[in-house]
Amino acid sequence: MKKKLMIGWTTVSTEREAEELANGLVQEGFAACVQIDGPIRSFYRWKGDIKSNMEYRLTVKFPGAHNDAITKYFQKHHPYETPAWIACKPKDVLPAYHLWALKQTEV
Repeated sequence: MKKKLMIGWTTVSTEREAEELANGLVQEGFAACVQIDGPIRSFYRWKGDIKSNMEYRLTVKFPGAHNDAITKYFQKHHPYETPAWIACKPKDVLPAYHLWALKQTEV
């Protein structure tokens, strides 16, 4: 298929923040589906200190052509100073799901 589906991940501190980002991404037509997991525990280094916090993880399914739009959306709406946004192309996607996801983002 010409249009590649991608999958990406980010995290936020609260369930409400996760829901707001998820809703916004789908409402804007940037993502076909956003799943929220959590709470999860994250360990990371921030400004020289080791941190550990509970977070909510968003799994975002979207056409690759929307990656720049999602990045800009996060720059404006993500609550973190430096949000994680890691995206990749899955090797295999069920063709029917791939078509459904692309159709959902033709808003």
